[in-house]
Amino acid sequence: MACSASALASAPTAKSESGLLPYLYTAFVGGLVSLLTPCVFPMIPVTVSYFSKQQSPTWPKALAYALGIISNFAIFGIAASVLFGATGISNFAANPWVNLVIGLIFVVLALNLFGLFEIALPSGLVNNMSRSSRKSGLVGPFFMGATFALTSFTCTAPIAASLLAAAAKGAFFYPAVGMAAYGLAFALPFYLLALFPQTMSNMPKSGNWLSAVKPVLAFIELAAAMKFFSNADLGFNAGLITRPVFLASWVIIFGAMALYLIGLPKSVMTIGWVRRSFAVLTMALTGYLAMGFKGDLGELNAYMPPDPYPGREKVVKTIGNDGPILAMNYQDALAKAKESHRPVFIDFTGVNCVNCRWMEKNMFSRQDVTDEFKGFVKVQLWTDRPNPDDQANQKLQGTLAKNQALPTYVLLSPEGKVIDKFEGATRQSSEFINFLKKAKSPTS
Repeated sequence: MACSASALASAPTAKSESGLLPYLYTAFVGGLVSLLTPCVFPMIPVTVSYFSKQQSPTWPKALAYALGIISNFAIFGIAASVLFGATGISNFAANPWVNLVIGLIFVVLALNLFGLFEIALPSGLVNNMSRSSRKSGLVGPFFMGATFALTSFTCTAPIAASLLAAAAKGAFFYPAVGMAAYGLAFALPFYLLALFPQTMSNMPKSGNWLSAVKPVLAFIELAAAMKFFSNADLGFNAGLITRPVFLASWVIIFGAMALYLIGLPKSVMTIGWVRRSFAVLTMALTGYLAMGFKGDLGELNAYMPPDPYPGREKVVKTIGNDGPILAMNYQDALAKAKESHRPVFIDFTGVNCVNCRWMEKNMFSRQDVTDEFKGFVKVQLWTDRPNPDDQANQKLQGTLAKNQALPTYVLLSPEGKVIDKFEGATRQSSEFINFLKKAKSPTS
């Protein structure tokens, strides 16, 4: 049985941009989500049965089993760090071809969940690990855990891949510690149940409800695939997946998911109250998304393509004395700053940056923030597309801000001297306004 879940396909990105602890929290939650998938959940009683037959004490073997799971994911993360590095992962994750391939993989995984075909790892690799798991002592349980981590690959790969993509906004060690946190959450229930097997009687049995979960996860996979396709479209600057197109795709996907949950087309399975509850929630989400064609979507705006589409926006060079002066690029901003004796506000942003969209839609639009922007020269610099302009902006960000995190906001004096920088997103307008005021203070 194969399964995958990618409900966290986009959310980790925002978490990693906010710092290490939120990213580790998201990775840990991702590991817990993976436990509910059909190719993982049925293994819980099998594992507990194995350890219940062991002689006391069982905790050393249970610990070895858990370490086998954790080490498998941690090695995966370490390999990503060594192969790419922090900036390399960022560029790799933002590459439009990579996003296109990942989107296609998610579509394939969704079709797998719909039952069109079965995905499995190479039998030779799994058999070699399985033979190692039969060794005595602590080596056997360790390789048993490692084998289980491998055989659950089709369940864990989408979430793990999403966490690695999220690590693109962090430091060099993010992939390794993120995967370790994911593996810890994945292994912890198995370790605890191995120590206290009597608790198994209180757990729900695997059965029809797990089979019903598969199509639901398939719809989520399709929604995640659209996000990656949108990233690719933005990277290629094709302009095919605009905000209305993206919204329409999600309305169709979640609308179809709601129909499935209520039993349409006709289902032979019993529709219980849990499934009905999820159906109602999905219908509400579909309706809310549909409202986005004519209104604001609040927090969900952050997951939509930028509006206006990058590269196609109309830049008004000057808005008189009542507004900021808008610049086309860095050099243009410096020239206008010297001419007008105004400080510069640089918005280092990216087409794949969820927090960037949130700040644009929910912070920059606030009246108190808009008022504070008056008297600035503003320039928006994209950094994550594979073109010379974005690559030059990425180098400039490294020079001015000493980081590659997105979003990053930099204040410059009219002479081009760095006053201060602001990394990531904030929900507090007062915090952001205090940052902007530094450009107008007498000491700046």
